[in-house]
Amino acid sequence: MINIKFTILTKENNCIENISSIEECFKYNVLELYEVTFGKKQLLIVFNNDIKKYIFNFANGYFSIEALQQLQKYNNNNDVLYKYHSELIAREISILSGEKCSIFIGQLNKNKRNKFVRSNARKKDETTLKDILKDYEYHFLKEVSLEIFSLDGVYLKAITLRKEKDRYTSPDFKWLDYVQQIEY
Repeated sequence: MINIKFTILTKENNCIENISSIEECFKYNVLELYEVTFGKKQLLIVFNNDIKKYIFNFANGYFSIEALQQLQKYNNNNDVLYKYHSELIAREISILSGEKCSIFIGQLNKNKRNKFVRSNARKKDETTLKDILKDYEYHFLKEVSLEIFSLDGVYLKAITLRKEKDRYTSPDFKWLDYVQQIEY
């Protein structure tokens, strides 16, 4: 179990930090909700004024299972998410919990139109996040691109994780370390 933390931006434009639960976040008039567990703000959900519901930022962020489970539970009781976004959260939890996917990981070569550097790229059509990260040494890289496709073709996530300059690790790489420690 990790110590999850949230930061919110209220509809009144106030920033409230160091919140420890989703339920506590919703005691305020939430506009944007961020998970900051790994040391970097990751937009988890944002309120859409047109549809009057929250949108899950599944494609661009990385999150802990614990935060996603809290959000899932809160949504089950309060129906705050837009339509299929609760299904996306369930899928993200499944993937972090060991669901097999098609995964592509590697360092992008910026000089060759975002092609992966072959020496350290890995692509597996049916694997788990934990398995593809096993023995993959990312700490010496400046950045790692990660693409995850569900086997049924419904879910896609493509994120770039970067290391802070002159440091061995970063919040992005702490998330990769966390993923490898998930028990399933």
